[in-house]
Amino acid sequence: MRVGVLGATGYAGLEVLRLAASHEDLEIVLATGDSNAGKTVAEHAPALASVYHDLSFATTEAVFERAVALLRARGATIVEIADYKPDRALGAAEFTVLATEFKADLNAYLATTPSSVRTRSLGALIAFDRADPRELGLFGQDTF
Repeated sequence: MRVGVLGATGYAGLEVLRLAASHEDLEIVLATGDSNAGKTVAEHAPALASVYHDLSFATTEAVFERAVALLRARGATIVEIADYKPDRALGAAEFTVLATEFKADLNAYLATTPSSVRTRSLGALIAFDRADPRELGLFGQDTF
């Protein structure tokens, strides 16, 4: 399956690239990262160089415009909404969803880390921070 990863230069996007590299049925053919457009994945994330040595980041807008052009070329009618204003209520629960997914994903990730990593869950990380809070101010970990 050919796959594109939008927002591939951030932590989550790079993690998707890393995980996808181990799936033989997936081929990453596109990665966006506006701040790194034109750079290769290998330049931005040297640890992924052996897998994505030729893949370059594109801007999200460029990918979107190519997709719209392809749809037009294949006969689709494109309806542009000039004055679209998103409903703020749609994003009201965004942080709750993000926090819930973060907890599940972090617990899954920590469960797969080497045995030298002693914190194996979000609960263990919170307990560590409570016992030794010196890093809380540096990284904004007080959210959880």
